[in-house]
Amino acid sequence: QVTTVVGQAPSLPSELPVYLSGGEPFSETVTWDSVSSSLYAKEGSFTVKGTVAGTTVSLKVVVKKTAADSDVSYVNPSGFITVPVGSTFASAKELLGSSVWVVFTNGGDERKTVTWSSSGLDLSKKGTYRITGTVDGTSLKAVGYVRVTDTKGSTDGFATIRRYVKVNTSATTEAALL
Repeated sequence: QVTTVVGQAPSLPSELPVYLSGGEPFSETVTWDSVSSSLYAKEGSFTVKGTVAGTTVSLKVVVKKTAADSDVSYVNPSGFITVPVGSTFASAKELLGSSVWVVFTNGGDERKTVTWSSSGLDLSKKGTYRITGTVDGTSLKAVGYVRVTDTKGSTDGFATIRRYVKVNTSATTEAALL
């Protein structure tokens, strides 16, 4: 859901998470249909459609009469990180980062501090985990994805990277994706 004020075009997210057939998430660009100014000319709500990875998606837009700067339209996803089995939550948090971009209903954006929760994350088992964090000054949650692999070794000196692959790819290993 995205919130905007009367007379102001909504700020729609440029990327959305997409999941491979094995459940692996990655971020993909979304192309939104055009939004007529008549839809946000008065208080209420409407749905805007878009396309991501060949699939039609929809997003509810709520139009309010007025909004304070503290009203947030959306929080950009933090990212997708990979850590080896046995990593500490502190090292995973460091890779995810201590802040996320938030977009306000007035069109402004800024980085805000995020406090990540380890709830649902098991760093002792391989898998891909969705975690959330509390964004300072908002009631919204940030989202991050942690992929735990059986690869041993240090993550020191490595940066988080994004790999974009076609949906329904037959690649089953990271090496095949390179």
